[in-house]
Amino acid sequence: MKNRFRNSGLALAALMVCGTGFAQQTQIVTLRDFNGNNTSAAAAASGSSGGASNFNFGAVSKVPMRALLGASGTRIYAHLMPWFGSRGHISVGYDSAGAEQIHRQVEDMVSRGIDGVIVYWTGASGSGNSAHTNEVALKLMKEAERHPGFQFAIQEDKQALEECAKRGRDLTGELAADLQYAAKTFFHSSAYMTTNGRPLLFFFGLEAYRNGINWDRVRASVPGSPLFVFRNSVGFDYAQSDGAFAWNAIDKLDPNDIGLKYLDNFYRVAGRHRGAISIGSVYAGFDDRRASWGKGKIINGNCGDTWLKTFSVARQNQGNLAAVQLVTWNDYEEGSQIEPGIDNCVSIQAAAAEGRLRWTISGSQDTIHHFAVWAASDNHSFRLVSELPASARSIGLADTGLTPGQYSFVVQAVGQPSMLNHNTGPVPATLP
Repeated sequence: MKNRFRNSGLALAALMVCGTGFAQQTQIVTLRDFNGNNTSAAAAASGSSGGASNFNFGAVSKVPMRALLGASGTRIYAHLMPWFGSRGHISVGYDSAGAEQIHRQVEDMVSRGIDGVIVYWTGASGSGNSAHTNEVALKLMKEAERHPGFQFAIQEDKQALEECAKRGRDLTGELAADLQYAAKTFFHSSAYMTTNGRPLLFFFGLEAYRNGINWDRVRASVPGSPLFVFRNSVGFDYAQSDGAFAWNAIDKLDPNDIGLKYLDNFYRVAGRHRGAISIGSVYAGFDDRRASWGKGKIINGNCGDTWLKTFSVARQNQGNLAAVQLVTWNDYEEGSQIEPGIDNCVSIQAAAAEGRLRWTISGSQDTIHHFAVWAASDNHSFRLVSELPASARSIGLADTGLTPGQYSFVVQAVGQPSMLNHNTGPVPATLP
């Protein structure tokens, strides 16, 4: 059963170790590595959501996201909120416009098997928060270009037009100017998201200005022949629509309603628009009580079950989908972030006796991808000695391939993609 699985989420280092019972070439971790933050999230975050949201630091499973979607051509994109560090938002321990933070985020996404990112954008006004989010988009473009195969796209949010709407200005002209800037600035990038050579533009909430925007005029004014993709199933029917993407639906009165009816409806409608671009959604929860605009809306994460169920529905319907979007990578204010990992509420205990290492878990086995067994002869430098399926509960010590001697073992419950890993403390055992 050795080495059936990979990518437990720990940083590994190759060392030459002699006289320890291990093979010469080995990979080691320390006890600190098992629970250390291996994500782009900042452990100094102070304003993160609590309650039903998914915010607990630890080592995140780097099992590829594809494991939950199956072997298909469906792309997996993360939705990025770029506003942290700008006015009016909580502190999450980093500035979204920091080049090093953007580098860490793209590296983290790539390490989890994410194919690209769709970034919230409010135009390029050169002032206020729009300047900040545009700076993120510019730096994200450069960072994406450094990672072959990784893509990015712009999603214009309704906030880009809110002030113009209040002042009664020409919304069509304002939107066209934004998109002309986007075409000039982003479409040339080798990393920009395209379908059949045409760049994708996403729109969130612009249906609020449906009567104030002439989409025919907008389309005619934007170079590059972009594809317009709108939110929700009704987005398939908007003027000049080339497709639609799913988000989430929240029943304020029932946090245990995780929006499966909404998703089922989106996928059913997508099936009727096979010539259009259809992008599904998966999410781990929602809790907007930390947001200044929050209305007490909650989707319970249910210890990772919401994440698995929304992935399952997407997997069943991926024949109708070009991609799925992870909602969201880092919206800490609305409690939908997966950046720091999703807590599956698992704990694990182990003991050694009669030549076997045995363990028990509390929590759902479905949230565990596999078990990894580690051993150290010095109680410090642990080497991976076996990987076992989530159904396993023991291993014979002789099956670890170790030579006789005194060892410490750690059993790690490696989570499903982006879930937190959990592990036992060191368990002493002697191999005769």
